[in-house]
Amino acid sequence: MTIPYDRKWNWRRCHSRVYTRATSFEIDKGTSAITPSSSDAALSSIMSPAVEITLGNTPATAITYDKTITSKAERLWSSPPSDDVSRAMANNLTTHASLGTLSSLLNGLGSKLINGFLKTQSNFEQTVVAYRYGARGASALDATTNASAIKSAKNLSNNISLKIHTASGKDVEIAITFGGDGQSIQDSLSVEIHSSAKLTAAEQAAIAKLSKGFDAALQGIGGDAPTVDVSGLVDFDTTVLSGVDLSVRATSATNGLQALDFHADATRRSLTMQSAAGRVGVAVDLSAPATWGSRAQQQSAVQNYLNQFDAANKRAHAGLVLLEQFKDAFAQLNSDYPSANQTKGTLPVLSLSDKDRSVLSGLGDFQASMRGDFYNGSPTHVITEAGHIDYQISQHTKTNGEFKSRDLSVAQTQSAKLIASFAKSRSGAMLDPKAGNYDIYRINDENTATTAFEYSNGELKNAFVKTLTNQSEHYEKLLNHKIVEQKETPYKNFTVRDITEILRKAD
Repeated sequence: MTIPYDRKWNWRRCHSRVYTRATSFEIDKGTSAITPSSSDAALSSIMSPAVEITLGNTPATAITYDKTITSKAERLWSSPPSDDVSRAMANNLTTHASLGTLSSLLNGLGSKLINGFLKTQSNFEQTVVAYRYGARGASALDATTNASAIKSAKNLSNNISLKIHTASGKDVEIAITFGGDGQSIQDSLSVEIHSSAKLTAAEQAAIAKLSKGFDAALQGIGGDAPTVDVSGLVDFDTTVLSGVDLSVRATSATNGLQALDFHADATRRSLTMQSAAGRVGVAVDLSAPATWGSRAQQQSAVQNYLNQFDAANKRAHAGLVLLEQFKDAFAQLNSDYPSANQTKGTLPVLSLSDKDRSVLSGLGDFQASMRGDFYNGSPTHVITEAGHIDYQISQHTKTNGEFKSRDLSVAQTQSAKLIASFAKSRSGAMLDPKAGNYDIYRINDENTATTAFEYSNGELKNAFVKTLTNQSEHYEKLLNHKIVEQKETPYKNFTVRDITEILRKAD
């Protein structure tokens, strides 16, 4: 486990996982001693988080010059800025020059692009560059130099892509590229939206509904610490739109965002996000609506899972930024399930009764995980704990047969695994690896719960809930780099609960 170590650690910035002047150390699995890390590559990515986003490029058109100056930089436009989108780009560039936040640069841009396109159904592109003359030898307006700046702005590595697919086979693609190149391009925005064919009124209405959701997603990734907000992109009519894809890549965002990939269609949803806080991933299978519960049951199940995430994170002593990203992703991907007639289920919709579904989670099957390094501090602004968390949780439902009047069995298994380790100073002092006086904790937990029932010839044969818990916490106390005390705390529990009569009475 590699742990960044910083003698001038800033408590206020710990929540965004941005650190300066750090070195790293590792916990040796054999001796438990903390030693300097042989490589600072991973640490460097945490200290100087990067974000990059890529989209399609288009040929530069006649360049328009704007005498607006931003910190001694002149604005160049690929086309005259006479439309609403261009005006929004100009305003955002001005605001970004003073605030410096990614959210200010992207503010309202998604909905402006979508709504502007839907009014005309004409493909649109625009680029604006805040350009500093002299950085590449140019000291005055020069057509060749300026055309090169426009082209370079379109090829920057910070890119956002939103692709919307219709059920009729049409594609609408939006691309946003932004940022500077550290040389003559001080700042820039490049946008593009195009459709593979004309849209019907129903398709236009469905896409218009996504505009606010796109804006919310952009504000989420542009916040001081990036957050997940795709709730406005999961709820769409799958009989009109077949899918939505959002992709973000960033190398120069100051908030630690590195990458985000989101997909939603009638049968599956997925999201992965990489930031300075770590990585979260959630994938939900929506192909079996017959096993879903009511909306109230689903909301209750989601909250129960969020409580489990809180408990796992607390046991690991992990940070809050990664946890909140994980909880948001899980809750949003498990909200607003499509109606059963919009999905192709593995079981007939009426093969299970409401009571049958009530003993299941009510959610679609899923796989979810969060992993990352964490650092905790005291009110005196020093690191007192540093470690790593790897948490995985899943649900899998297996069905055999189709009708209770014949033979039907259902088994739903929920599994969770937590692996974490952290070093902790004593008495609130700074965690100092060179002194060799600290405590090491290693956690290894596994939990499974299986709910199963079986019908034969219309009669319930049996139903049960089986749970297995296996937990372990290993503790080591180090004095002058030597283990002077260690303790293993295991816990195991196995239970089987018969719920046959509960189901029988309900029928």
